[in-house]
Amino acid sequence: MGNLERNVSNILKTIKMVVHLDKVVLPTTLIVSVINAVVPLVIVLGNTAIINAIVQGNLFHAKSMTITVYAVSIGMSIISSLVQKNSSTHAVRANELLRISIHEAWEKASFQSLVTAKYFSKMMKSESSFRYSGGITVFCHQIQSLVNGLVTVIGSLGLLIWLSAVGFLSSSLMTVATMTTLLLLLVCEILLLKVFQHLTNRNITLFASLMAIERKMNYFLMSIVNKYEILKSVKMWGTAELIQERYLASWKRERKSNHELVWNDYLSQIVAALMTTNIVIWLFGLVLLKIHTGLLPVGQLNTLFGGIVQISTAIATMTSTWQRTLRFQNQMTYVNDILQEKTIAGPESNLGKEHPALKEHNVISFDHVSFGYDSDSEVIHDLSFNFEFSGISVIIGENGSGKTTLVKLMLGLLQPTHGRISLNGQDI
Repeated sequence: MGNLERNVSNILKTIKMVVHLDKVVLPTTLIVSVINAVVPLVIVLGNTAIINAIVQGNLFHAKSMTITVYAVSIGMSIISSLVQKNSSTHAVRANELLRISIHEAWEKASFQSLVTAKYFSKMMKSESSFRYSGGITVFCHQIQSLVNGLVTVIGSLGLLIWLSAVGFLSSSLMTVATMTTLLLLLVCEILLLKVFQHLTNRNITLFASLMAIERKMNYFLMSIVNKYEILKSVKMWGTAELIQERYLASWKRERKSNHELVWNDYLSQIVAALMTTNIVIWLFGLVLLKIHTGLLPVGQLNTLFGGIVQISTAIATMTSTWQRTLRFQNQMTYVNDILQEKTIAGPESNLGKEHPALKEHNVISFDHVSFGYDSDSEVIHDLSFNFEFSGISVIIGENGSGKTTLVKLMLGLLQPTHGRISLNGQDI
């Protein structure tokens, strides 16, 4: 239940974000979902009434029911198409607004945030994840499929429950048969649902691993192979073979993960089909018994099979869509990280502040200055000195010792986490 609650919570966060971007897209998506789910159920019930009228010899009633049922279905389908077009337009608009929001979040980040490898990694992940996920347009299609399937399952289950409840107390035989059928059906469905839940969790794990491997391979292709300076270094130091070995190892892991993901999807579809088959087997026997005893007319067989077909289609669609939605949420995590990133206060927030005036003799003073790009480690710790502007000065140190960071602190591009930096006694 913990995973389910977390997944639902993440989906609700994305829904809240979509509503913030565009208030029309989700309501229209829900309207289309409900209409598309109701139309097949209307046809199933209409066909049942038509069959019963024909069996009873009432052909006039059968003709009028045929015209009414299909006229209503066509009218609802036309309305659904019009609303779908409006929904798609707003989804594209929301998608572009989200893209703009991501880039605006990058622009609002302070220099002190941008120079950290952690934030730069978030930027790259948010951009690639937005492309991988497909954005708001794909999310709206997923929500539409899930709601459509949910409404279909609820409506079809209502029909099947009604078929099961008819004549429940008419005889002790019918009571026992109904209770036994429903109990066996429920036990089998719970077992199959447990298997499907395990496959879904495995699916998400495999997909997350696959995306991590692809990011590594993309980094190799874009940042190493396509850069002349790096290729020269690779040739100079003779590391080509080592790099190729690591790339091939990543490629093999990606191929293995892809293979496992395909098999996982295949097994998930089999389990979903078994869940539907389980319903068909038990309820078909129960309805046949009720028709044989005269409790139900023959036309209700159409209701049974129509309801089962709708449930099987909806469950198959919902299972695959649910897994794709969880994959989408996994990718959108990086987008949400960027949008929720708190901007670190930097010199950009003090643009209107008066800068220290230069004098004939200028001195930069560091008073117990400490600085770290993140809270886990410090690049500079408790540093104090006076730096006079006279002649040519050189800062010497090993790679990674903090030379560049020191200059950025002097220029005011970075702000110390502790201590004070001043020019001629005035804070920078």
